[in-house]
Amino acid sequence: MENSGIIYLLSCCSTANDENNYPRMLGQHEFPLPLSTLGIRQAGALATFLAARDVSHVYSSPMMRAVQTTRIIGESLATTPTTFVTSLTDVDVGDWTGATLEQAMDDPRYDLYIRDPGTYGYPNGESLSAVARRAVSWIEKIAQKHYDERVVLVSHPEVNRAVLAHLCSVPMYRIRELDQVPGCLNLIRVFRGSLELQAVNYTDNFDLAEEEDEPCDSVSSVPVL
Repeated sequence: MENSGIIYLLSCCSTANDENNYPRMLGQHEFPLPLSTLGIRQAGALATFLAARDVSHVYSSPMMRAVQTTRIIGESLATTPTTFVTSLTDVDVGDWTGATLEQAMDDPRYDLYIRDPGTYGYPNGESLSAVARRAVSWIEKIAQKHYDERVVLVSHPEVNRAVLAHLCSVPMYRIRELDQVPGCLNLIRVFRGSLELQAVNYTDNFDLAEEEDEPCDSVSSVPVL
């Protein structure tokens, strides 16, 4: 079998906001929210799994919750220092920054967002198609650079959903069907220049998400629209 690389795409671990009954949409706004006790445990579990995986590089969103996730993971890895990249930054939620879902639903623009988030997106923020373009184009460059290595990318649930929608050829209006919870792991194989999605939204028993002896069949060749 030809050499192939592995991308471990992670969602940053849990904060107190994620655990609220009515979490607020934070997006790119850097609220001072460190990882919760649960989030620290999640990062520790990821660190244990990745420590045995010969990871060569770690890339992360520069936002606090991603940085703290990366710091805990990095303590178990013999890699180069983490590289922080804006392409992995959380979504710009625009006018809904700090709003709860219930508050956003009162906005007359919410129906457009639900119907077609790829086109309309967050009011005065990003559409999910724009998020996919900036994240996937960067990940494709990383895949070319580390085509036979194992690398870790730490991003945010909504960004990861946009990436996974592209890899699965899922239209953006169905993006909510792609679960991404804080602290989850997605596994992408880099094989013959393609990104092949192999595991989605693993939150425990990470060994079950480990790469197969042969690449999977879900190869994305769909352009980012």
